[in-house]
Amino acid sequence: MVALDIPFEQLRNHVAALRFSSGSTGSYGFLMDENLEIFAHPNPAAEGMDMHDIPIQDAEFEDARDKLENALEFGGPPLEYDMEDAQERPMVAFSAKLSNGWILTLVTPLFEYFYDMIWMQILLYALGLVLTAVLVSMLRRLDKRTKERDAQLSKLTTVTQNYKGIVWSVDNKNVLTTLRGEYIGKMGLDPISYEGGPIASIQAALQVNFTMYIRKTRTEGPQDWVFERNGITYHSYMAPMHDEKGRIIGIVGSIDDVTAQTNLQQELENALAEAEIANKAKSSFLANMSHEIRTPMNAILGITEILVQDETLPPDIMEGLTKISSSGSLLLGIINDVLDFSKIEAGKLDIRPAPYEVASLVNDSMHLNMMRIGSKPIDFLLEIDENIPSKLIGDELRIKQILNNLLSNAFKYTDAGAVTLRIGFEAAVPAEADEGTLILGVRDTGHGMTRQQLDKLFDEYSRFQTGSLPP
Repeated sequence: MVALDIPFEQLRNHVAALRFSSGSTGSYGFLMDENLEIFAHPNPAAEGMDMHDIPIQDAEFEDARDKLENALEFGGPPLEYDMEDAQERPMVAFSAKLSNGWILTLVTPLFEYFYDMIWMQILLYALGLVLTAVLVSMLRRLDKRTKERDAQLSKLTTVTQNYKGIVWSVDNKNVLTTLRGEYIGKMGLDPISYEGGPIASIQAALQVNFTMYIRKTRTEGPQDWVFERNGITYHSYMAPMHDEKGRIIGIVGSIDDVTAQTNLQQELENALAEAEIANKAKSSFLANMSHEIRTPMNAILGITEILVQDETLPPDIMEGLTKISSSGSLLLGIINDVLDFSKIEAGKLDIRPAPYEVASLVNDSMHLNMMRIGSKPIDFLLEIDENIPSKLIGDELRIKQILNNLLSNAFKYTDAGAVTLRIGFEAAVPAEADEGTLILGVRDTGHGMTRQQLDKLFDEYSRFQTGSLPP
């Protein structure tokens, strides 16, 4: 036997302070002895009462003293039953037998007993609503994506079925998963017979080693090649298919009839070869003609040079011979360009810099073009920058060609007024670089050029219609 020296008042207060749960406000406890008489209760008036005086609601405990005493055993589970308190409020009681035979009873209002359960039901209900809403939203999105995917698949199916060539695909096991296109029948293929089967079946029908190209596509990337069957040229292309993680999930390919394109390409190549032959013949003809023209031209220039050395000739004849020599030299330079026509066509016309006298260049161009004035009432004005060096280094022949072209057009399209030639020079910066730019400018009072014609100024040679020029 264990004896505890605890004041009875302290024990009663402790029992009365017992609660069913931490948040309970109407719960209390009491103790009964082995005779079912209450000896500790928060209400002292209840002490001394026994089970016959407790208003128990359960029908099975109408004979409370005997049933409760027989139902409780030490160490057994607590006994639950309904009852009422002094204010006739429904309560729930739990009684358990202690080792000394006392019976400890906890009483709590029925509402508080079911409070947590009710809140749990409310929370579960709310959670169910939320989960239902989330699930409905997910299902709607899934349905939308499914419809979008079905629409895309429908479009893709329509495209592949109406594709002029053939579209096919295989999975990672080389099983044919798709075979569509208008040329299937043309190539003697039946989709029903081949889809779901190995790609090797098509290889046998077309006698093309698809397996080799599929293997190269998996390791090296997209592949394309050309093959011919029954007089028709086909172009085949393969590319790997990837999933969202970049892993290869199959191969997709196409086969197209390129017979027309191949024939057209061959015709173009033949035409190009014929054009090259004709171009070589033209170049040969021009070279021969230029050579034939250069021979008498050299004779003319030689005779002119001999005559110029005769100091007894009158001034006017000497001037004419000088113009003949200058013009002949220019023409001979042009003939030399024609002899090198292949370089001109290739855009590789050589520039040959050499020292030349600026005064001689200007004089030759002036005398050559003054003859173009004829009887036109045109004044020829010359403006030369006094800072131009007497000698420069450049390709004199090319400079003369440019200047003569400008002056020739100016005199040709000017009926009256003036043609002005301006020659300037811009030294390089810094000056010790010993370089500079020769500036040639020609201005006339002729028809002029339109904006559209100016935009074509540096295009290949073309002649503008004089009737389209502005007045």
